[in-house]
Amino acid sequence: MSGLCSGCGVCTALCPTGARTMVFDEQGGMFLPRPDLPSCTGCGICLKVCPFTPANPPTPTLTQRLYAAVPGVQHHDVLGYYLATHVGYSEAHRLTSASGGLATWLLEHLLSAGAVDAVLSVGPDAASPTLFNYRACRSALEVRACSGSCYQPVHLGRVLGDVLRTEGRYAVVALPCVARALRLATVEDPRLRSRLVFVVGLVCGQMKSRHYAEYLCARCGGAWPPTRIAFRTKRPDRPASDYACTLSWDGVGTEARTAEIGWTDGLDMAWSGRLFTLEACDHCDDVFAECADVALMDAWLPALSVDWRGGSIAIVRNHALDALLRKGRQSESLLLEDFALPEVLASQGGVVRQKRALNPLYGKGSLTLRTLDASPGLATRLDAWIGRNLRIQSRAAWAAARGDLRRFNAALRPLLLVVAVRSALRRVASRLRSLMGAPTRWRG
Repeated sequence: MSGLCSGCGVCTALCPTGARTMVFDEQGGMFLPRPDLPSCTGCGICLKVCPFTPANPPTPTLTQRLYAAVPGVQHHDVLGYYLATHVGYSEAHRLTSASGGLATWLLEHLLSAGAVDAVLSVGPDAASPTLFNYRACRSALEVRACSGSCYQPVHLGRVLGDVLRTEGRYAVVALPCVARALRLATVEDPRLRSRLVFVVGLVCGQMKSRHYAEYLCARCGGAWPPTRIAFRTKRPDRPASDYACTLSWDGVGTEARTAEIGWTDGLDMAWSGRLFTLEACDHCDDVFAECADVALMDAWLPALSVDWRGGSIAIVRNHALDALLRKGRQSESLLLEDFALPEVLASQGGVVRQKRALNPLYGKGSLTLRTLDASPGLATRLDAWIGRNLRIQSRAAWAAARGDLRRFNAALRPLLLVVAVRSALRRVASRLRSLMGAPTRWRG
């Protein structure tokens, strides 16, 4: 199981003897469960709830149990089960959210409707080694404080333990691996089966270690840690897909400053090049959070992302959530349209390719990933080789460079050059499609 931990923390919350606790691994830049062997009874629950244990049921088996009997549900090999697919935004949340604000709108309305007592979501936490953490939100104001993206390791161990100790109805925001772990956990613990009433999933192409944020600090000429990180800052003069990461230092003992790095100014290389990506991410084939009741994502299509304010796409698998979204549309608090499946897939084309074409080429012995490419060509194999080696080498190079960008770039220069050329070509192609495409379809 070495290297297959994503640090979700579900195993620590489910351990009946408390024999596992989440600790931050400075070398790896992520949270890991630390076992207390004298307290361990060998029950194996930690392995039964791990999303990467090879012996656990595959995702299609879990989702069939969850959704196959839902009236009106349909199935797609990549999207998973679905009742409806929508695209749109919330005017009240759009500018303060990473995309169109559908996630924040939905979570707020679940609370206001009394459908849940609390929402488990990720927000800023200055006391966390990664500056972010899960929290239990019990008001709209607390939910809004968690809006925006977090590209840093966090874990559910503490708040999920609170759920197990406290009666109530909860919604939880989860990446695909976390949603899978939660579904496995509900099999083991009846309290979670009754208390986790909604899983709100986020499409995820990869998760980064803390080294990613450290690297961004260095790129902006600042030291770790900054006071604040906003991983997705919208820029009115750019398309929604050309966002920036903004870092702030309050200036205790030095001058306060803010700096940003934009997607086309270098952020794309670090992200698309898979620098500092967790090893576990190489072994995930779930694009659209198939174990979640609704999966939310960016509307990454040229005709949509040309509007800098952003938009959201939703894949809905739960009738109550679909009814809530449709009610919001009728009350005009949402601009929401039905969205065709091909467009949903196209909006996440890069993530689909990564998880269903490149990831299966990495290999991990007993793990078998679903693939759309039974006979990958040379270009696909080359991309997989580059991505895997950049992930591995970036971790080692950052540890050796100790924040020195020159040393780090020198160590990765051959691979970074290939990534830069590839990213530039893709950026030009995307820009041409945007210029030749239809104007934005958003109204208002």
